[in-house]
Amino acid sequence: MASRKSDRELKRVVDRALRLVPAGRAITKPEFEAVHAEVLACVAAKTGATAERLGPVANKVLAEFPGEYGRLPEWDRTWPALIRCLYTKYLRELAAGQ
Repeated sequence: MASRKSDRELKRVVDRALRLVPAGRAITKPEFEAVHAEVLACVAAKTGATAERLGPVANKVLAEFPGEYGRLPEWDRTWPALIRCLYTKYLRELAAGQ
C-alpha cells in the first residue's frame, strides 16, 4: 500500500516537472534550473521544509548528483529518471538531517 502511494507521488512529481522539459532538443541551463526549482517546490510541499533548510541540502544534493546519476546505465538516463532521482535524493537528505 505504501509502495503504491509513493509510486503515485513520484509519478505526480515527474509529470509536474516533465512539462518543463522541451521535446526534441537539448535542454539549456535555464530550463534545467526550472525543472530543479519545480522538484524543490514538490519537496517543500511534501516536507514543509523552508528555503533556509533546503539551501544547504540543495548544495549537497547538486554536488553529489552527477556521480550518482552518472552511474546509471546510459539507457536509463532519461528525464523522468533524473527527476525521480533528484526528488528521492532530496527526501533522503532531509530525513537524514533531522
